Amino acid sequence: MAHFSINFLSYELNRAVDINVILPTMCGPEVAVKPHTHAVPAPYPVLYLLHGGINDYSTWERYTSIERYAEERRIAVVTFSSENKCYRDIDSAGYEDFIFGRDHIYTFATEELPDFVTSIFPISKKPEDTYVAGLSMGGMGTLSFALNHPERYHAIGVLSAMTMGGSLKFTPYDENTSFDPDAKGYMYDEKYDTRLLLKKRAEEGVKLPAIYTAMGDKDFGIERYREFLKEMDSLGIPYTYEIVPGYDHEWAFWDMEIQKFLDWLPRTDYYYLDNPKRRI
Repeated sequence: MAHFSINFLSYELNRAVDINVILPTMCGPEVAVKPHTHAVPAPYPVLYLLHGGINDYSTWERYTSIERYAEERRIAVVTFSSENKCYRDIDSAGYEDFIFGRDHIYTFATEELPDFVTSIFPISKKPEDTYVAGLSMGGMGTLSFALNHPERYHAIGVLSAMTMGGSLKFTPYDENTSFDPDAKGYMYDEKYDTRLLLKKRAEEGVKLPAIYTAMGDKDFGIERYREFLKEMDSLGIPYTYEIVPGYDHEWAFWDMEIQKFLDWLPRTDYYYLDNPKRRI
């Protein structure tokens, strides 16, 4: 497995950013098989993996064995930081300022990042080889990406997350600080309102990516999650789900579920058809 830690200048964020790219390469058992080559027979499928609140682009790799899971299944994984901005385009100064006021996380994630990694690495640009998944805040970002761009992703993973509205209010922390995910008010934008988007896409008859979703039954959001499942049922949206007894909003759960998600993916790429899971 090759692991790349990359710093590059983002035109959407107007600053340097750090990302990690995990790329399948020659593994131990293959070293004994000749002839040797680092040439790849086909571009790799890719999973854009989104972290949760308070975390960053490195957390999935430090709290799970995602690098090993990706190597076993021969799929590239890309991580980046949303910096607690909920995978949204946010003008941090409250207006467009060329130097300090632009933080277009959503546009960076959905437009610039795929362009960068597929231009630099042997990573597929095909929608049928492209997946996105995330936990908690990253799960909500995953829904936003997929519901706004359903044609770009073959399948998505929504872990420990629910639908939410498009409004987000940031204030200095005090007794008046508020976060109302359903209110249409300050900073409302329809493209983050996943409840509205679910309804719209269902009414339009748009084909959505395959959906895998899971939550532990001890999670603080379990009741709202059950409402989310009922909402998808009422809209006739197909999905695969798990509610797992005994788990909270925790890494033991996400480490287990990301493996299930990877094995569930409806892959059709060269590497999966050659061998769904290899020894390393």
